[in-house]
Amino acid sequence: MKTRPAFGIGIITEGRGASMFRIIIWALVLTCMAPPAWGATVPMHVLTADYLGGPENTALPATVVAPWVTWTETSWQYDPEAVAAGIKTMYYTNPNRINDTNPMRSADESVYAHDCSGNRLASLHYEHMYLADPASPALRAKFQWVIRSRSANRHWDAFFVDDANTMVGLSGLPCNYDPEAWLAAEKQLIASVDVPIVYNGLENNATRALNDVPNVIGGMEEGCYSGSVRFPKMWDRYWTQIENTEIAMARDGKLFFCYGKDTTDASRSVDGRIYTYASFLLTYTPDKSILWEYYGTASKFRVEPETKLVALNPVVPTPLDISALQQPSGVYGREYQSCYLAGSPVGPCAAVVNPSRSQTHAYPYGNKYEHTLVLSGGGILDEGTVSTQGPPPPQTLGPLEAVIVFR
Repeated sequence: MKTRPAFGIGIITEGRGASMFRIIIWALVLTCMAPPAWGATVPMHVLTADYLGGPENTALPATVVAPWVTWTETSWQYDPEAVAAGIKTMYYTNPNRINDTNPMRSADESVYAHDCSGNRLASLHYEHMYLADPASPALRAKFQWVIRSRSANRHWDAFFVDDANTMVGLSGLPCNYDPEAWLAAEKQLIASVDVPIVYNGLENNATRALNDVPNVIGGMEEGCYSGSVRFPKMWDRYWTQIENTEIAMARDGKLFFCYGKDTTDASRSVDGRIYTYASFLLTYTPDKSILWEYYGTASKFRVEPETKLVALNPVVPTPLDISALQQPSGVYGREYQSCYLAGSPVGPCAAVVNPSRSQTHAYPYGNKYEHTLVLSGGGILDEGTVSTQGPPPPQTLGPLEAVIVFR
């Protein structure tokens, strides 16, 4: 991630030789000045993620995309190129759902979970995929083998564990299923490998207990603010759950991978992108919250230009619950004292979101802010643009509308 210094100071002197003294002082300041309290540099973008390597992803070299992407889930083959470019890398595993292409497939039936009739529990969405039993010693041995084999001659910043602690989309439940016992077994499975783990499954609030495992460094929420092509904006209680999870993950000291699932072309998704980004900014923590979107782009590099907006020094500290950011008018808003676009200061800004699916609410900040964020085009490497000089904010926000505003 590219950074740029952002600091300044004023010196006032009196008496003879003041001008020469100022020159000397400024020379010292420019070479020796201490960084501001929040850090010596301002990031060029918020933390981001994308898939790299493979036929479905961008063919651009890692050195081209590296200035704009922080993390990638990538292949064993592409890993060295990404690492050399300074991108953090993550390798995909799924010890919880096993099919014929999963390296943890086994003829040992103890690897799989079964119903009370002894049948495997099948996925309703993928053929020949079955629920694994996290309490199985054979499964843990398989998982350890996969981690060892994929780590040979490679550097990984994390291993991704898909479908952690979830029973969604299955033909049934395991015999005598106990959610607490299953969660405990999932914790033991993850703890059995001595590598950093990012798990998937934060849509289930109970899964966040995996943060208790020492080698867990983060978790993913799928459908984060953007659920799908059909549901490009999450709403009401679903939206509230995501915001509170974003807050909770930072409070736990873990990375929060916010994975949007709308695959519509980015140039035709400006409204949804602003809604997603404003929602993300409401509760984001700069060194913990990671935006991972999947809008379509010509280059297949899916980082968007709005991620160049970095908001710092919030007027209100991150609350314990998103309800604390609800304004009297009914919308949710958070103001930041110092905002930057690609490292350049743009003054104070604020994110405002109306997550109601049916209600219109008044915009809360009156004439305090004069401009809005405007997007055009597609991805950050596809001639997509972002401006902080858009028209004045509206007087009201309709259902599922959002704005990011500037003075």
